[in-house]
Amino acid sequence: MGYKDIFFDLDHTLWDYNTSAKQTLFELYDRYELSATGALEKEKLLEAFLTINEDLWDQYNKGEVSKYFLRTQRFNMVFEKIGVNQKLFPQDQVLRFNHDYLHECPQKPNLIDGALELLDELEGNFNLHIITNGFNDIQGTKLEMSGLSKFFKYVITSESAGAKKPFSGIFEFAFKATNANLQHSIMIGDNLTTDIKGARDFGLDQVYFNPDKIHHSEEVMHEVYELQEILRIVS
Repeated sequence: MGYKDIFFDLDHTLWDYNTSAKQTLFELYDRYELSATGALEKEKLLEAFLTINEDLWDQYNKGEVSKYFLRTQRFNMVFEKIGVNQKLFPQDQVLRFNHDYLHECPQKPNLIDGALELLDELEGNFNLHIITNGFNDIQGTKLEMSGLSKFFKYVITSESAGAKKPFSGIFEFAFKATNANLQHSIMIGDNLTTDIKGARDFGLDQVYFNPDKIHHSEEVMHEVYELQEILRIVS
């Protein structure tokens, strides 16, 4: 197809969100002595967080909750779910826990298997960019601390674009910023709605990264289970 510009999603596509969240939450569980509050074990904290976080991000992407709500209420919901005693762990502690999570998790350097190898292969042959629904400060930290920032010419966030995937506004913003040609560009991401449907509706070629081989009925142009498979698609 003669691709020149490749647009990547960040979380769950290149940066390993789940591993980073697990490490951070386990560290904070011990630091804040959550076991003394009646909380369930660390694994239940992680399970509750990932479920609630995914639901909240889905609502955020649809415009149903705000950035402020997502950032400030997420752990209230998590702690309620796992049975943290509010008298032993009051709201000021929840706020500090939330602050520490937001500060520390993005600093984790964990990447999806094969991410660095893929980007090393692509660098110099393509213009590489990020399109993410994440926030400027958080996503910037992830890119810097993981060593990914050097690969990307432009990083487009929903915050800077004033629009979120899957809506066309963020893609319009990205193509104006990068001066990329739609016919010679492709989007790579792990989310069937925000990344794949969003790109397809915009007329942009797309690759669905599906490492867990989740069954779906969505129309996709390409589907890969490992990042290295992308090389045969763009070459």
